[in-house]
Amino acid sequence: MTMTYSIGEKIHIIRLIRGYTEIYVAGKLRISQQTYSYLERSSKEISNDRLLLVCEALEITMEFLTVFNPDILLEIRQFKHTNGQLSQNNDRIVELQRVQILQLQENVQGLRSQLKVQNGIIKDLRHLLNKKFSIIKGSGSRQVG
Repeated sequence: MTMTYSIGEKIHIIRLIRGYTEIYVAGKLRISQQTYSYLERSSKEISNDRLLLVCEALEITMEFLTVFNPDILLEIRQFKHTNGQLSQNNDRIVELQRVQILQLQENVQGLRSQLKVQNGIIKDLRHLLNKKFSIIKGSGSRQVG
């Protein structure tokens, strides 16, 4: 649902976005702060001459003031909030994946250690089998001879 904003409300919002105080803008317009405050709060029409001066003080064009829709700022804010949440979720996912990678690396190290042990056992068994086979082979040739 989009709201309809008066020119005064738009001026107020733009001033806040710019970070200007009422006193600062009033000084640029050479009017009192009370007069400027009334200008922002008033629903009455503002003369084009005065409006042009306000736009110059706020460093915007009349066209920008006319088409400016403050609701877009709320949408951007909501988008940034949603995007920020997504970014936080992505950060969490990345962190979880880092933890999983570390765990997998530890598992690989453990499996490599087990493989070394098993390879050592296989090597020892081969050595024993070779010894036994050579003994059997050697004893078999003695009997024949």
